[in-house]
Amino acid sequence: MYKHNNSASRIHALLTKAMSQPDKALYQVLADVFDVHGADDAATGQLVLPRLNWFYVELDLLEAQVRSTQISTHLYNGAFTRVRMVISPIYLSAGWQGMRGNLTPDVLLALAFLSELLPDEEAAIPPGELEEIAAEVEALTKLVRDAVIPEALRHLIEHQLLLIRLALDQYPIHGAKAFREAGRTALGEIIETRETSGVPVKDSEELSRLGKLWKRVNSSTDVALKMEKVGQLGYRAWEALNAWLQ
Repeated sequence: MYKHNNSASRIHALLTKAMSQPDKALYQVLADVFDVHGADDAATGQLVLPRLNWFYVELDLLEAQVRSTQISTHLYNGAFTRVRMVISPIYLSAGWQGMRGNLTPDVLLALAFLSELLPDEEAAIPPGELEEIAAEVEALTKLVRDAVIPEALRHLIEHQLLLIRLALDQYPIHGAKAFREAGRTALGEIIETRETSGVPVKDSEELSRLGKLWKRVNSSTDVALKMEKVGQLGYRAWEALNAWLQ
């Protein structure tokens, strides 16, 4: 286990998982690392690409964070270069055996050291909590699909569920900030729709369940990010929904 939970620890964990993979195409290795698999190789590649982009974003954030510290550049510069080489999109079809040599022990050690030198940014959200949120997303998706409700409301709820599903996918790479960004986007969308759509939604079970789901998601996020006012964003979203219902 890692002493601190931050960008370095998440990247180190993903690369360590990659190192345990047998020889196959790089995109297949990444599919296992990110735990995504499509109906065929092309579909799997399409699932890998956005996650690879998220990984690059997190790696860039980590490097910027490290450069703002007093840590000597020569202690980590080579590690970032090697990591970018091994996960380059131009090598997705290359064999893993020829690529994994870039992740030498000193590269992983540098990332491990960075994970301890940098601040502890958040607490882990329990896997069971993530699983229950995912289950509620799927249950509400089915409810909305079968419900007799205005199409504008259906589209709103479906997009909100997509935001949560996306954050669940991003969590292993971006951490709890993935949920925080999704919550901010969702809250703005809820308020905008409430003020402009004119959709009659009084006593909507679907919207009520969406509000409770966001309240849970954002409360869990605030706990993970060690916010002083637990659930603040979740309660704001819930209040916006209640105002709309009334």
